[in-house]
Amino acid sequence: MPRPHARLLPLAILALAACTTTTDFVANSGQPLIGTWSAASLQFQASEAGATLKLPCLSVEFPPIVLDDTLGFSAVGVIASAAGLVTVKPGDPYVLSGHAGGKQLVVNSSATGTVTLSLGANGQPLICNA
Repeated sequence: MPRPHARLLPLAILALAACTTTTDFVANSGQPLIGTWSAASLQFQASEAGATLKLPCLSVEFPPIVLDDTLGFSAVGVIASAAGLVTVKPGDPYVLSGHAGGKQLVVNSSATGTVTLSLGANGQPLICNA
């Protein structure tokens, strides 16, 4: 006869799997940065195919971002869209640097300054008021 608690183990495993986050990220030296990070004023999504930075009045596309030995990066992207009173236009270059650490991504650019993003999408829309 099976022990009563032996039947509970599969249920506990299913419950644990249901409670874990589905937000995955990869931040390994020499590998492409993969994941989604966000802050109140920007969103960043990276994959093996490339990365996208979204700010309230512009969107920037980057080639795949490969991390160095310190989990840092520097990348040059292209403005994909711009609206409002911004001084850039689609096609302009955009330089972004940063560092991955745990579930946070710190990015720095002339438009944003230094911003710490948290793993996952925050679900807040980015509204351009300019």
